[in-house]
Amino acid sequence: MIFLINTMSLNTNGKALNDKQFESALENSDLLVLDDIGIALNSILINVKIKNISGQNCFEYLIELANKEFFNVIIRSYSPPYRNDISNEDNKLTINTMNDFKPDILFIGLTAPKQYKWTYEYRYLIIQVTD
Repeated sequence: MIFLINTMSLNTNGKALNDKQFESALENSDLLVLDDIGIALNSILINVKIKNISGQNCFEYLIELANKEFFNVIIRSYSPPYRNDISNEDNKLTINTMNDFKPDILFIGLTAPKQYKWTYEYRYLIIQVTD
């Protein structure tokens, strides 16, 4: 099962308002985490208590969970060449690299909004590993 977690800050939200593909990627997340101290501070103004939970908090939680749940955690990384646009060849290589590794947890960091759009577009090409 693929479960897509994205983070959203005030800046991310602002960018998504002018980019329908980015907005769609955020709206179709399985879990959207508020990632900005500004959101927590603004919650004070409207008298709603929101704890600032960042993308880093999610990353640390999932790593800690993996250390408890999975025996012999193996970490691998792959970095496609940095470009404004990812070529079809780079997409295929990236997806094949992920599928060869068969990750239980996968973190994608390509800068915003590129990583959100890429992950949303290609999420179903990543092999789902089941026991």
